Amino acid sequence: MFIPTLLSLALAAAPALAHFQLNYPPPRGPFVAQMELSFCSGYPTGARSPFPIDGGFVDITSEHPTATVGIIISFDNNPTTFAQFNITANGTSYPPLLPFFTMNWQGDLCVPVDAESVGIPIVNGTNATLQVEFNGSDGALFDCADVVLITNYTIPSGTQCSNSTASSSTSTSTTSSAPTTSPTSSALALPAAGAKVIALLAAVGAAVALYV
Repeated sequence: MFIPTLLSLALAAAPALAHFQLNYPPPRGPFVAQMELSFCSGYPTGARSPFPIDGGFVDITSEHPTATVGIIISFDNNPTTFAQFNITANGTSYPPLLPFFTMNWQGDLCVPVDAESVGIPIVNGTNATLQVEFNGSDGALFDCADVVLITNYTIPSGTQCSNSTASSSTSTSTTSSAPTTSPTSSALALPAAGAKVIALLAAVGAAVALYV
């Protein structure tokens, strides 16, 4: 019928809940918005990508204008719970790979990371899993990357590392050394998208009124 068709179009046009995407290192699996509500986005341990022991970076894209971001690391070969992060197999605790800070812009974020900074002895070929924790005020979201840490590994030159704003406010100095660029036009304009959906829903309401 006409009205159900309009309703279907309106729902299809509605923007998904704002989330984030892990761009680098490669995540365990494809981005699925609702899966990010689960540990490691619900994916099991996957193929490991080479990643530098020091001098690496993590790149994400945020769909929120502000969010709290942090990165934890596990050296377990198959981490399946949060309890396997920030602690060694013998019970020694270590700090997050990147302490939580506030990202006050929407778009790309690139932060330098150094696995040796957590204070755990690391040798060439050590397996690790990085988990990005992201909260844009609508709930905690998670995504993981399984890596093998390599001494003197050079990240491929085509790998993007940029920030969508040159003026950011963080609670740590970690991001101050990350490369920065001017704001990009690719950042999602959620308010505008929401306005379009509201307009479409209003049109549906008008159609319903005429129909009845």
